[in-house]
Amino acid sequence: MKVIIAIDQTGNWKQIIEATVKRSWPSDTIFRILTVVEPVETPLDKPKTHHESAADKVVHEARALLFKHLPGCTVYSEVRKGKPADELVTVAANWMVDRIILGTHGRQANRLIPGTVPQLVTKKSCCSVDLVKLTPAAAAAAQ
Repeated sequence: MKVIIAIDQTGNWKQIIEATVKRSWPSDTIFRILTVVEPVETPLDKPKTHHESAADKVVHEARALLFKHLPGCTVYSEVRKGKPADELVTVAANWMVDRIILGTHGRQANRLIPGTVPQLVTKKSCCSVDLVKLTPAAAAAAQ
């Protein structure tokens, strides 16, 4: 089984990893932790933006946490540039994944209006999409 775990650079990514490790997974499951940084105009000589560096740090921390709880699993991590929903759908199709796991805040007043990353990924992806209901980062830190 191939699974993409989509995270962002906020503190909410830990909730997605925690929800993932609470599940039972086949022994041959391969995870890919993926975060997407929207491109920012920078001079060509500047190697990485602050957002890219933060994204690198987050995916490495998430990978370590996943290994801690699922020590026998295979985990890849990747930071991509682009629009999050488009990149998730593209990686899922190219890697032929079975499942995408990503968080949702559930704050949109009218959930029938598409536009959020979870809604677009659910609509466009070629596989199952599991949404993790996120609590605000401050509330999660207090737990």
